[in-house]
Amino acid sequence: MPLTADVAAQQVQERLRSLHRLIYDIDTERTRNEQCIENILRAEKAAESPSANEDSSSSSQQQQQLKTLYKSGLTAAEQEERLLRAALSRIYEIRAIKNERRIQARHAGNKETIGCGALMKMLLSAAQTLPLHVGRVGERAPPLC
Repeated sequence: MPLTADVAAQQVQERLRSLHRLIYDIDTERTRNEQCIENILRAEKAAESPSANEDSSSSSQQQQQLKTLYKSGLTAAEQEERLLRAALSRIYEIRAIKNERRIQARHAGNKETIGCGALMKMLLSAAQTLPLHVGRVGERAPPLC
């Protein structure tokens, strides 16, 4: 489906709004994760500090508390990963829309001469803003070409 300039701009704006909300969600999730990590570190420090009247029941209780803190930290990290992947997919969608619009403009006959310096500047900008590949566990990186 050919994208007009207005439709493409509207789609990009919608995705930018969605990305903006995702960034705020990521920030709140990261704050929550930092608190969880601080709790884990405090619990580890309390478990390591030798106590004069420590018995096996309090030790097992501390280990159980650490285990639950680790589980909650893991679920919080997975939630943050989901949000980051969603934000990354929004960025890819925006880039795809802009690229499709650029290709359509090129095929429409809008031939413009771009100098070598301008092309290098465009390449530098694209390379700096291109998101990195973030794979899942065991997933191979896509080929470069």
